Amino acid sequence: MKQPAATPPLVSIVMPAYNCASYIREAVQSVIDQTEQNWELIILDDRSTDDTAAIVSSIRDPRIILTGSEENIGQANQLNKGIAMARGEFIAVAHGDDINEPTRLKEQLAVFKQDASVGVVGTWIRYVGERTGTWEYPVGSANCFLMMLEDSPLAHPTVMIRKSVLARLPFIYRQELVPAEDYDLWARLSAVTRFENVPRYLLRYRVHHFQVSKRKEAELANRIERVKSEFIRSNFGFLPPAETEILSSLIRLGPGAYLSRSLIKGASRLAHWLDGYNQITERQWKNKINQLLARGLMITKKYEPGTGIYFLLLNPGMVFRIRPSHLARIILRSVKTKTYIS
Repeated sequence: MKQPAATPPLVSIVMPAYNCASYIREAVQSVIDQTEQNWELIILDDRSTDDTAAIVSSIRDPRIILTGSEENIGQANQLNKGIAMARGEFIAVAHGDDINEPTRLKEQLAVFKQDASVGVVGTWIRYVGERTGTWEYPVGSANCFLMMLEDSPLAHPTVMIRKSVLARLPFIYRQELVPAEDYDLWARLSAVTRFENVPRYLLRYRVHHFQVSKRKEAELANRIERVKSEFIRSNFGFLPPAETEILSSLIRLGPGAYLSRSLIKGASRLAHWLDGYNQITERQWKNKINQLLARGLMITKKYEPGTGIYFLLLNPGMVFRIRPSHLARIILRSVKTKTYIS
């Protein structure tokens, strides 16, 4: 294990690595090539069975710290270990198979400097490997928080976090929630800080069949259910029980969910209760709630006859915001679907 330099760096980059021999050199080089050079790179080898550790050891840079494990402990535990070792004011997550664009650190630090209320900053990503294309995450703290109602608003290997906000949590990553350990962390951090994304593609995210996220797909739905429960508990304790139940139903809308006119009516009142929370206006809340309902009406077959039409009557503006084919489907299924008992 290489010894850290005496002067603490500005950024501690934490990179868990397991059997990344094919990619680790390029991933490390993308850190070395950063325009912001005040960093340390903590690489946590999770008892790889290939040459990952040997390749890292051959890279000569005193800012790189390599540490190993006597046994395979998992990515979330390795991240916790790296954060405990980190000496920087900011923690950046990096993966051993991804490529960071040269200005990633510099552009994220600029966001923190501009807004002291922001505690987590991500970026957009460009896919490489077995998938191509791009993914644009929400921009603006309000949009990031609203995205939490559906999914993660941040690409995990792009995030930079103020170490001071992590100190406000009793624990950080939970191994038992892999592969949704990052979404779980955002659910708890969302109650104590604000998120932002740099609207630029600052990471080349490698997709390949060895990834944890692909190997654990069967477990993901259950983990997300637990995370959404934590998100509601952490953020919405001020809501009355009836409104809490409505919100819980909305963010869990899926193919097997039951949609009734009473849920539609209750949801129409929910935005009033949420007005101003997390600096989000009643109109913004209403728009997000309507998006969730419209999606739910598209993907579930379990709703009372007339529910879709009732939703459109309460929210006539949605007629112009839903694709004509989707609108026709919602109306047709609303009329013809038999009543289910919730």
